[in-house]
Amino acid sequence: MSKPVLVVENIFKSFKTDHHVVNVLKGLSFDVFEGENVSLTGASGSGKSTLLSICAGLNQPDRGKVSLMGENLAKLSQDQLADLRAYKIGFIFQSFHLIPTLTVFENVMLPLELSGNKKDASNRVEELLESVGLKQRMSHFPNQLSGGEQQRVAFARAFINQPQILFADEPTGNLDFNTSKEITELLLVLTQKYNTTLVLVTHDRELAGLMQKQINLQSGKIEGLVQL
Repeated sequence: MSKPVLVVENIFKSFKTDHHVVNVLKGLSFDVFEGENVSLTGASGSGKSTLLSICAGLNQPDRGKVSLMGENLAKLSQDQLADLRAYKIGFIFQSFHLIPTLTVFENVMLPLELSGNKKDASNRVEELLESVGLKQRMSHFPNQLSGGEQQRVAFARAFINQPQILFADEPTGNLDFNTSKEITELLLVLTQKYNTTLVLVTHDRELAGLMQKQINLQSGKIEGLVQL
């Protein structure tokens, strides 16, 4: 059996408001294995985006432990966390987060420049842009692209360092039905091609149903877990 790349053990997270404390996560535990596709679903306010950010090392739980690629995230320095995110983790967001002043090519190249991983960089960028169907748009800027095309650029950027695990927060949330379907198929093709573990937050039941493991949250707890 493949080894777990993400281990979540009994994590809790709360936030203080002006008047009271909101308990967002209440003792969650699960494993994600190498090459597995996992969805996190639940109603708005169920804690799924908070959970994703903790799994990715962008936030810390109040209690509990998160291990990513065998590393206890709580014991890593900010520099070590930055290195982990630069070399082993990919991110995709609902709002694309492309840099508007950079071309498609430059947006995808950026993670390679930041990590210093520049060997055959131009060829790798062109290959990935071809994989997402945008090689002919390399010199265009984000505002010259449709929403679906911008998300394809974001996919290429996320995969350029060939991450071991990819975290996606509502990757189809800003797209229409037909574009969402195309983007979903592309995401699954890319994760299989690069043997990338995928953990995604989605409200789309159809998208969630395509994942090998489906974790449904309710009021900060795991209400159901389906393993295909």
